[in-house]
Amino acid sequence: MSDKGTFALPVEEGGPYHFTKDYITPYIPFYQAHLGEFRGKPDVHFLEVGTFEGRTSLWFLDNILTDPTSTMTIVDFFEDTGYEPRFDHNREVSGHADRWTKFKGMSHDVLPTLAGRKFDAIYIDGGHTAAEVYSDAVMCWPMLKVGGIVCFDDYEWRLHRPVENRPQQGIDKFLDEHADELEILHKAYTVMAKRLR
Repeated sequence: MSDKGTFALPVEEGGPYHFTKDYITPYIPFYQAHLGEFRGKPDVHFLEVGTFEGRTSLWFLDNILTDPTSTMTIVDFFEDTGYEPRFDHNREVSGHADRWTKFKGMSHDVLPTLAGRKFDAIYIDGGHTAAEVYSDAVMCWPMLKVGGIVCFDDYEWRLHRPVENRPQQGIDKFLDEHADELEILHKAYTVMAKRLR
């Protein structure tokens, strides 16, 4: 765990962890700026839809969800059988296994079972079609607390593809429909917005 006043870089490959990709380093400054308010506070709860090997979740647990009462919940289909064992291993050796809950399944099946729970931040990085991202956002929105942050990854992912086969259109549709309920904090490859009401 990093010191109270500093944020750690993501954990490196090797050592106790098994990672093959780094999807967090370029975005750490934005997470520091917009999620740093939750750092060290008790009973802060994050939801991540799509986790891959758990590297982003681990950074949140090490740097934002630093109070022992704060938790990370992930939902992932783990379609590629190779990365679920890496996630399970990384969770086990992280020192946070008791605060890091995994739900395996398609988001459209799992998210309704979480209805009624409330989260301070929700990170959406599951399916990558416009329809999938929009659906995940719609299901997650009632679970986001007022003042909470919703994060979308891959807004500028594969812009050469048809609009229905990438996240951007789904993200824009959701943001437009909820424009009077949120404030956009950052919009580039990663999109972050605060729920106002």
